[in-house]
Amino acid sequence: MKPVGLAIAATALGIGLTFGSGFVPNIAGDAVAAAREDRAAARAARRAKRIECRREADAQKLRFFKRSRFLRTCNRP
Repeated sequence: MKPVGLAIAATALGIGLTFGSGFVPNIAGDAVAAAREDRAAARAARRAKRIECRREADAQKLRFFKRSRFLRTCNRP
């Protein structure tokens, strides 16, 4: 067998083993998982900021109306 034919046969065998065995590189799934982790991290950051603002408002012992206005301005990005 010529080297080129051998290479093609080896490649075909490799592709057959890869896809035939059920091992398919899940590139799209990895991207979805990464996006999900990014959203979770952003959500956690927003939650931490909200809690921090609430504690700061409580520490200043603001009345309810002032506290709610303070939290509204504090929660803006």
